[in-house]
Amino acid sequence: MEADPLPERYATYYEQSKGLAEKLVKESGLPYTICRPGMIVGHSKNGRIRNFNTIYYVLKLMLQEKLRVIPVSAGQKLNIVPVDYVADAVVRLSMMSDAANACFHLTPSAEQMPTAGELADAVCEWTHEGLGVHLQKPVFVPIPALKRVGMFHNRKTGEKEKSYFGNLAALMPYFYDEHVFDRSGTDYLLGEYQPDWKVFLEPLLRYACRRNFLHQTERNVFEQV
Repeated sequence: MEADPLPERYATYYEQSKGLAEKLVKESGLPYTICRPGMIVGHSKNGRIRNFNTIYYVLKLMLQEKLRVIPVSAGQKLNIVPVDYVADAVVRLSMMSDAANACFHLTPSAEQMPTAGELADAVCEWTHEGLGVHLQKPVFVPIPALKRVGMFHNRKTGEKEKSYFGNLAALMPYFYDEHVFDRSGTDYLLGEYQPDWKVFLEPLLRYACRRNFLHQTERNVFEQV
């Protein structure tokens, strides 16, 4: 069955579902504070996180040396944000009267987001220094058509596709995202964004490796949740 057309302002059907949920909340007549985080990763100090999804799937493939070619631009910005920052921001904003009936982006600024190339280089460097393993740096070959494949991946009917390509395709819209998020309200109430990805990447990788996130599984990233 043909999927319904996706409105232009949304990158994925998942994103659209969030937009529709926000609309219901705003029209309910109840007071609200809406927080919009980026791709949540582990705690910035100890790397702790419940599920290894989204960006972790790509990191896993890199560490297993199964991702020699990455089908995105090396300059693509990655909107990753540590879970402790998100949790703290949600709690603080929910207690502020000035945050009532407003939306807040819990994301880094564009200048503070790593590019795909920078993140890959940092992972290879950490693996060499921390594990004594030399990873071959991946080659970046953008294939924009994969973004559309990812949009419709989770709209399929019948048996879910459980494969390397299927899992990677589901993530593609996140790696072709050109949104620029307005943090002005967040900065005004909470102050400027502080976490540095170059600092919290090491605890993320260490925690993930200690928790055996390299374990082989046929579950896709969404089923892991």
